[in-house]
Amino acid sequence: MQILVFPNIFTALDKTGWPCGRTHVDPTTHPRPFDVFGGKIRRVVEKHDREDPDPKRRAELAKVDPRESRVRVLADVRLRAIPVELSQYIRERVASGDLIAADKQSALACGISSKSYHEPLVALEAAMQSLLADWRATHDPDDRPALSGHDLVMSGGEIKLAKREAKPRPVVEAEGTVPGEALDAAAAGLPTTLDTTSDPESVASPS
Repeated sequence: MQILVFPNIFTALDKTGWPCGRTHVDPTTHPRPFDVFGGKIRRVVEKHDREDPDPKRRAELAKVDPRESRVRVLADVRLRAIPVELSQYIRERVASGDLIAADKQSALACGISSKSYHEPLVALEAAMQSLLADWRATHDPDDRPALSGHDLVMSGGEIKLAKREAKPRPVVEAEGTVPGEALDAAAAGLPTTLDTTSDPESVASPS
C-alpha cells in the first residue's frame, strides 16, 4: 500500500537558525538507504579529523566517543507530497512528526485519527513555530534565527518558505501633526518621512 507524505524540515535548526531537519528513506525497501525524503544529499563534511597533525587537536579528538557521527550531512529538501510504500518505519516516522501525512487517508493508514489529522501546511507551520519558540528560549533576544521573518506558502502543490514583506508605515516628523495629516504637513512645508523599517522579526534569508 502506498501513502503520501511530506518531509518535515522543522525538526532542527542549524547554528544560524535555519531549518536543517531531514529524514532518511526506509532502509529496508529503498535501494539507496542514505537518500533523504524529498531531496538529495548535497554534501558530506567530516566533523572530526583524527589524523590532524596538531597533537593538541588529536588529543581532543581522542576523547570523542567513537560511536558519534563523524560527518555532517547537508541536504536540499523540497516540501511536497511524496508517494511511499507503507511500512513500520514509515508509520514510526509519521508518528514522530519527521514525516507529515499528506491527506486523511494516509494519516489513517499510519494510525492517526481523522480528529488528530492536520493539513500539511498547518502541521508544518506548527512545527516551525515550535522551533522558533525553542530558539528564543535558549538564545539571546538579539540573536534572531535566520528563519524568523519567513512564512510558509503553498505554491503549485509545494510548500515554500517566503520572506515576509515589510509594510511601509507613514510617519510625520512635524510638531502638532499625526500620520493622517501627512499631506497637510507637506503642503505647509513641514518635514515628513516615510518609515520603511522591516518587521522587527524580519532578517535576510541566508545565502
